[in-house]
Amino acid sequence: RGIKPDIAAVKKMNRERMKELAKPEKTDWGVIAVGYFFLAMGLCLVFLVEAGFAFSPHCFLISLFTGRHFAYNKKILPNGAKVPAYNDESRKNGKIIIVASFILVCITIISWLSFIRDDF
Repeated sequence: RGIKPDIAAVKKMNRERMKELAKPEKTDWGVIAVGYFFLAMGLCLVFLVEAGFAFSPHCFLISLFTGRHFAYNKKILPNGAKVPAYNDESRKNGKIIIVASFILVCITIISWLSFIRDDF
């Protein structure tokens, strides 16, 4: 109380805080591995569809949302700026999961349609 704050020091502290908040987070590899795991489970289901089992898209959806979270999630800084929430490696893995999920969903749908057509 009664002490005037040093304006320059406050501005410097705010700049340092913004720099610290703008740094992307490094993702734990285990969380990204969950996305790859569900991708692999979905791939296994593709082959089970060929064997006559029902198709369940849940694995692809989980991997797709996991990949989207890591690839495109942004955080908003107190000054209103949007910055990527995760580092480049995590975003790259997220994009790989998204592309692979989309390709496998297309392959599964084509396989499923050919399986239905063969029954008629």
